[in-house]
Amino acid sequence: MANPTRGDTWLSQGYSTAVGDYVSVGAIPFPDSEPSHQPVANWNDDISLILYRGDTEVGRTDYYYRTFYFDVEPGTYRAVMRIDRTAPGWEFSRSSTTEWTFTITETGVSRTISAPRLSYDVGVDLRNRVEGGRQQRFTVRATPQRNGDPAVTAVRTWASYDDGATWTPVRLTSTETPGEFTARLPHTRRTAGYVTLRTVAADASGNQLDQTVTRAFGLR
Repeated sequence: MANPTRGDTWLSQGYSTAVGDYVSVGAIPFPDSEPSHQPVANWNDDISLILYRGDTEVGRTDYYYRTFYFDVEPGTYRAVMRIDRTAPGWEFSRSSTTEWTFTITETGVSRTISAPRLSYDVGVDLRNRVEGGRQQRFTVRATPQRNGDPAVTAVRTWASYDDGATWTPVRLTSTETPGEFTARLPHTRRTAGYVTLRTVAADASGNQLDQTVTRAFGLR
């Protein structure tokens, strides 16, 4: 199943650095479940990436990465990426919103900024659907970006059957693998339609990832 932060490379998962007068942020959109694939944005994808310091916008771009040059000061920052895939034929995961919230405590030096990395494993069929009418389980993974980054300390997931108009909490149970959870999709009698997923994950430094994938998979 595709989602915008799947993969094992730093660019697939998002990156950020802070050096005196700039912050770099980026994440490749719409990778698939094969980590070796490196997709890029198409000409007809609508992308916005906006960086905020507190509630003040400090820069934006219409691409999936950007180095923002400004007077970097210690504080709380948010990078918000919105992606819509408008080409015909894209039925699943064609829209996502990802928000990274992070704190910069030191400037003037090259330093990576930690943020949780998120992925899902869902037992879909070849049409990217699961059987409706009964409870389904899938895997949520929220792990540090790099070795040595702060551990992920909190993970919450929600599901929606109406494209995000209403949400139901998803029960998560830790597995023996650090950062891996078994998710129990809320029971529904629906045998058609789509499931939208939202997950919020935070690490020990307080940095957070909040991601919504619209129509992540379907019901049959």
